[in-house]
Amino acid sequence: MIDFKPTILIVDDMQVNLAILSEILKSEYHIKVAKSGQKALEIVQNGNIDLILLDIVMPELDGYEVCNILKSSDKTRDIPIIFVTANNEASDEEKGFLLGAVDYITKPFKSTTILSRVKTHISLHLRQIELEILSQTLQDKNNELKKYIQIIEEISITDGLTNIYNRRHFNEMFPKVINSAKRKDELVCFLLLDIDHFKQYNDNYGHKAGDDVLVEFAKCLKVNLRRADDMVFRLGGEEFGVVFKSETKEKALEFANMLKGNIIDLKIEHKYSSVSNYVTASIGLICKYGNEIKDMDEVYKEADGLLYKSKENGRNQVKVNG
Repeated sequence: MIDFKPTILIVDDMQVNLAILSEILKSEYHIKVAKSGQKALEIVQNGNIDLILLDIVMPELDGYEVCNILKSSDKTRDIPIIFVTANNEASDEEKGFLLGAVDYITKPFKSTTILSRVKTHISLHLRQIELEILSQTLQDKNNELKKYIQIIEEISITDGLTNIYNRRHFNEMFPKVINSAKRKDELVCFLLLDIDHFKQYNDNYGHKAGDDVLVEFAKCLKVNLRRADDMVFRLGGEEFGVVFKSETKEKALEFANMLKGNIIDLKIEHKYSSVSNYVTASIGLICKYGNEIKDMDEVYKEADGLLYKSKENGRNQVKVNG
């Protein structure tokens, strides 16, 4: 087991005082000495000091100036300083405390007084360090926990295959979009998309190839979103949803047709489709102002009906309400 001893810096321009204080403290502490304020500052900057015993009356740089410099630095301000001095005026003591000293001992001093005061302030200092380390550790753990919680939350709202939002997040977010549109009297736009003849694709190309189609399809939808608050979801199987903002129904329809075209432009071969030699999608589009909407289920049901009409009429097309 390592025998830890705190380190004390004794600062005094009189060699006899350095010797006396060192002799009193050396059995319990590591001792460093400085015969000037400048030397004391150098030692503090270059090593770990747990407490400073500081004389006031010294040439060039006195104890008050040394204390002020140390307390002005983030690196050294927390080191406890005890003034040990022949100055016994109340005003001197008050000045020392105002500068940040933790104690003030007047000469001639007793060894028991020095040992007792030093022990008290060393204990307080080390305890403060322990608390700071513990606080930092707890903060680090808390930050780590927040990261894990964020990751878990992201996983819980993300489709594992396509890495876009899942049905659960759709059920959470779409009602909020509708409520916001009600307050602002904005247009709610919702696309319900279904990959045409996806079962035939899986049956003939295999489920691994089918998964690849779903991934590429999702990427195509996501990359074409126009606003930061537009969202794309995998709602189940080969069914996807897009919730987006648009100023008018006409512009929303243009956006839906643009998506339809970009899906074809992926040029994913589908020889078993009756619609095209490439993967295509049927789309139902709902555009309604918030105050015209009862709830999410109503919108979804209407979009699903329009999607069904799109399939009935030959697939690879957009059907819009009204």
